[in-house]
Amino acid sequence: MATPALSRRLRWAAPLVAAGVVAAGVVAPSLAGASDASDDLAPRTAAELLVAVTEADVDGLSGTVVSTSKLGLPELPGGEGASAASLPGLLAGSTTARLWKAGDDQARIAVDASFAEFDVVRDGQDVWTFDSATSDVTHLVLPEAGPDQEQPEAPGTAASPQDAAEALLSFVEPSTEVTVGRAAMVADRAAYELVLRPKDAGTLVDTIRIAVDGETSVPLRVRVFGAAQVEPAVEIGFTSVSFEVPDASVFAFVPPPGSTVTERALPERGEKADALPDVERPDLSGLSRPEVLGEGWSSIVLLSGVDVPADAGSMLDALTTPVEGGRVLTSALLSVLITDDGRVLAGAVPAESLVQAAAGR
Repeated sequence: MATPALSRRLRWAAPLVAAGVVAAGVVAPSLAGASDASDDLAPRTAAELLVAVTEADVDGLSGTVVSTSKLGLPELPGGEGASAASLPGLLAGSTTARLWKAGDDQARIAVDASFAEFDVVRDGQDVWTFDSATSDVTHLVLPEAGPDQEQPEAPGTAASPQDAAEALLSFVEPSTEVTVGRAAMVADRAAYELVLRPKDAGTLVDTIRIAVDGETSVPLRVRVFGAAQVEPAVEIGFTSVSFEVPDASVFAFVPPPGSTVTERALPERGEKADALPDVERPDLSGLSRPEVLGEGWSSIVLLSGVDVPADAGSMLDALTTPVEGGRVLTSALLSVLITDDGRVLAGAVPAESLVQAAAGR
């Protein structure tokens, strides 16, 4: 049976997750919220739900995913002729995408934008992107996986509630309390709710709520709340979903007439795979290995040797404010400090924590 990315990567850890979080005391001892479950759902503990999510196994799915960001960032200039997957649309407002998956090696995402669409398609080892705003097509071929290797992840195809849940559940540790919340209907399906609450007072993250499908245990929606927020700062969830395997024709991509096709080579191991359209990126030649300062939800990632492109100044001015020794971006969930000496510090912490960390290095 085919296994989605979340199940592939986390299934080995299922018994450890259940035993580890209980032993560490991060799961509330009561069946918190289980009495609120709908008549369609049997009561489950947080530990049982964690195991069920890691063991979720479906052959395919399709649906519409809506991602909403309310990070409190200033409005960015979009510019005419911008890519359908432009940065302003991803950092603020709402983005709608259609998603199809079949097995481990077929996936398609179509991101809707104003009068345009951006597609990422994987069919076996072939990965295609198409931006209807520019008629640009890219193509790369993934290497075949060995007999004991997982299929490589196609660049740009991880954009579902499952992927978001996978990333957030990796933070389940003694610094996190995990409980069961109130059951809800998501995409017309009865769903449990896993609630993650960081115990770390130094983080901007207040609560994470993951809606788990009552039948398949696949995450249907993820909501992340900042401190003192009534509405989620970030939300990604299905508005409609089917667990039928999509037809193979969905993943058969043919470049549209008049499009420009660019062949890409897969980056070397250790480099970031990227099938998105060309954009001006920082020079990474002198970039240091990331250094993690602290631990848990208030940890800070430090990069040195960052060379910010000169033409990125207008975007930096729009997003950041000056502080002593650099500029800082603040949002409901994340702060980023860019120092004058070429360092970047980022974390789910207040900006003051980044400034203090930079001064102490």
